[in-house]
This record gives sequence, structure tokens and C-alpha cells, in this order.
Amino acid sequence: NVPAVIPFNKAQKKLLDEMTVDTKALAMYANKVQIAMGKGTAVAIHSLGLRIAEATQDEARFGSTAIEQLANFLGTTATVLYSYRSFATLFSIDTVQEYQERHLLTVAHWCALTKIKEEPARMKMLEKTIKENYSAAELINLIRSGSAGGATNNRYSTGRNVSTPRSIQGGLQKIQSSMIPL
Repeated sequence: NVPAVIPFNKAQKKLLDEMTVDTKALAMYANKVQIAMGKGTAVAIHSLGLRIAEATQDEARFGSTAIEQLANFLGTTATVLYSYRSFATLFSIDTVQEYQERHLLTVAHWCALTKIKEEPARMKMLEKTIKENYSAAELINLIRSGSAGGATNNRYSTGRNVSTPRSIQGGLQKIQSSMIPL
């Protein structure tokens, strides 16, 4: 049941040419996962997340920029791919399949749940999400507000973290660069 590969454009072909053999194989697999989206999305993304975890643990095989290359190839961000990795490493495939049979959760639901640090609190919130029929947005808001129960890794971001200036001069430069000219 292997889906066909989406035809590549010139930019994607160029990106593939720059990848290691193993990163290229991962990109081809990820491309197939994108095609398989539908009812089995969470299961497919879980599988992709495990492969991303492998790529981040084996830099010698995949290269130090494998995740960034893969993100560019797929038209997404490294942050999204790292959230897939968290999903796959914090939830077993059996758990995902069991819950997907009872209630269709989106990948956004699963990735939001990874922000809850302790497994018992995470599983309790998973049950509550199904019982209360929370949308992914409602679940994210509950986790952000601290209402999810348990400690959270409450970092929702779309890019890299802003660094703290290391000197007074650096702090002043950061303030000056963020000021709106009059």
C-alpha cells in the first residue's frame, strides 16, 4: 500500500542533490507520508517522527543539517518536524492506533499533548480531550494557560528562541533595533 511519489519541482530536485544518501531516503519516505494523509495521518506522522528521531541521533549518517534540509524539501519548518519527533517518542504506536480507532485526533492534538511533561498528566489530558471533544486550538489554549494539569514544556514557537543579551551594550542594541523610527 505504498502511495505514489509527488512529482518534484526543480527546487526540490536541487535540495535532494545536496542531501546525504540517508537524508535523501528520509525525504522520499516523508514525501510518501505526505501523500498518505487522511484517516491514517496520525499513524503516518508517528512513523515519520520515529525516522526523524533516528536522523537526529545519527548525524554521521544523515548529516548535521538533515532536519533543516528535510523541512525545506517538504515546505515546512524544522520546528514542525521536531514536534513530530516528540509525538513519536512520547506516545507508542499502539497508543496512537488505539485512540485513533476510538476518536480521530489530529496531529495537532497529539503534538500539543507532548507539551505536558509527565506521562500520567499527559494521558489524563488525552482522555479529557476525547471526553470533552476539544479542538486542537482549545487543547493548546488549555495547555498554555496551565489548566491541563501537571508541568508543561510550554514552548509554542514558530522559530528560534530569542537570546538574552550578554552585555549591557548588547541589550541596548537589541532595544534600539526594535524601536519604531518616528
